[in-house]
Amino acid sequence: MKIHLAAGSDVGTVRKRNEDCYLLGEHIGRDPLQSLSIHTEEENFRRRGFLAAVADGMGGYEGGQFAAEFVLEHLRDSFYHDTRDGADLQMIARQLVDYLHAANDALVAETRRSEQLRYSGTTIVGFVMVEAGLTVFHAGDSRLVRVQDGHLISITQDHSLMASYMQKEGASVEEALRMPNARSLTNGMGPLAAFKPAIDIDHGIQKGDRVMLCSDGLYAYGGGVPDEILREALTTGENLDDLVPNLLQLARRHDGGDNATLILADLA
Repeated sequence: MKIHLAAGSDVGTVRKRNEDCYLLGEHIGRDPLQSLSIHTEEENFRRRGFLAAVADGMGGYEGGQFAAEFVLEHLRDSFYHDTRDGADLQMIARQLVDYLHAANDALVAETRRSEQLRYSGTTIVGFVMVEAGLTVFHAGDSRLVRVQDGHLISITQDHSLMASYMQKEGASVEEALRMPNARSLTNGMGPLAAFKPAIDIDHGIQKGDRVMLCSDGLYAYGGGVPDEILREALTTGENLDDLVPNLLQLARRHDGGDNATLILADLA
């Protein structure tokens, strides 16, 4: 099987700097477009799988940008420098818990060394893809969505007060937005959040599926690209190198108030 991947990031129309960041294999960046293709028969893929993630930094420009990059660098190095072979989803899940807690501990230690970074934090969402499926990890309100048979399937659930209002109190999006501290996160990386990575295994991916990782600037409750427009865009047969910039433009057009970042993966 061949997997096509593309990533992109955009500052938006309001903010002056981009605190989002993405990890595509071993490449970390916030470029408008980065793409590659891999074969599941390749030795590195069979040995470890493929790692991808999106981080949305918080704590002001310097703090947020630092936190997003720092966590992704730590995660990348832990994953690719691990000499243990094996692409078992359960084993990867256990390893990811260790990698993510180590990255969080390192980030917290860094924030204590600098007054400028003391409020630094970040969301994270990502996957390790192997032939048997995905090991998914996340904390915060960045999302993973699987596109299958024309439908958008949310694999992650937001860690935010807004999501809690909707799930536990039955509030609509409009009602939840008016509730206290709706945008506050209940899980995230850094010194100001209680960090507990959510780890899930998705065996449901199959040839022809599309997977999307994104920050809330692209897709969020009450923000980003509206559901139906996003579904329509993602269910086209558009080439990923064209689709990523088009989705970033849709985020600008429909919201634009936040940085927007995404990674798309097509299983061909």
